[in-house]
Amino acid sequence: MMASPPDKPDGGRRRMSIKVVDPETEKEKEAKTKKIKWILWRDVAFLVAAAVAAHYMGYVELHASEAELRGGVSNDNGIVDTGFIVTTPIHDFLRKNRGWNDALAAINSLALFIPGIYAAYVTLWKGDYDLAFRYFAMHILRSFCGWFT
Repeated sequence: MMASPPDKPDGGRRRMSIKVVDPETEKEKEAKTKKIKWILWRDVAFLVAAAVAAHYMGYVELHASEAELRGGVSNDNGIVDTGFIVTTPIHDFLRKNRGWNDALAAINSLALFIPGIYAAYVTLWKGDYDLAFRYFAMHILRSFCGWFT
């Protein structure tokens, strides 16, 4: 066994340094950053398109009874709507009992809010836009079909 010289505290032995190599190269980091930027722009573009579609859906719903806007003629007699006739007693009850009306409206809002949260989660967190596109397409088509009838 060799004695270590007194002036060197480590015994004169050479220490090996271990260099940790980052497995991500500069190209991989650049590709990852580029992908993140693309995802962010895609999300922003989708949200802007959804806001524009929501604006038009709101306009269509607000002006649903104005036949002149779509080239038709307003009919003062209206269309015979079986659903309206059948639900008249419920409508009369809810008009007289605002508490029930508000409670049922809250239940309806919750019933629509929960799937909306799921659609937002799948779209914004997971990046799957299929459900969101179908959801907005359904609302746009519902608005226009309701407006044209």
